Amino acid sequence: VAIATREGACTFGDLGARVAARAARLHMLEAPAIVITASMTVDFVVSLLALLELGRPAAVFSAAWTPAERRARQALLGGCLEIHDDGTAARAYPGAPVPVHPDTRLLLFTTGSTGQPKIAVRPGFGVIEEARHYAETLEVNERDTLFAVPPMSHAYAYGMCVMVPLLTKA
Repeated sequence: VAIATREGACTFGDLGARVAARAARLHMLEAPAIVITASMTVDFVVSLLALLELGRPAAVFSAAWTPAERRARQALLGGCLEIHDDGTAARAYPGAPVPVHPDTRLLLFTTGSTGQPKIAVRPGFGVIEEARHYAETLEVNERDTLFAVPPMSHAYAYGMCVMVPLLTKA
């Protein structure tokens, strides 16, 4: 089992097939960043992994944000596209897109505790290297089971609770 949620379990084989199918649909979308709303679902992980596989920047929004908080984060991104959990287009946001470096894979958002929220940019190598570091430091292996407690919009959640188990088959 790769992922188990309230909706059921998903094997590594099934996850790989779902990511490949989602990537096949998402590769045609034209936007500098693709907004996905973080949730504790297999579909969220499938969309996240599909975008990472495609090398497309995923802007991860929290499901707990108010409409005003979502608008504030979207304004930081400029023009972008949001997708539903199943990978279908939800809405296009107007505006000039913020320039995104070609190696950017994740756009996370600070809470704004020291002022206005800001975008935290994660390059592609950083996502994998961080997960490898967590796995090595904590000696995570395929015999382990990891539980995701923090919201999926947090860097720790996707890094430790999603990427580490998938890299180590924990």
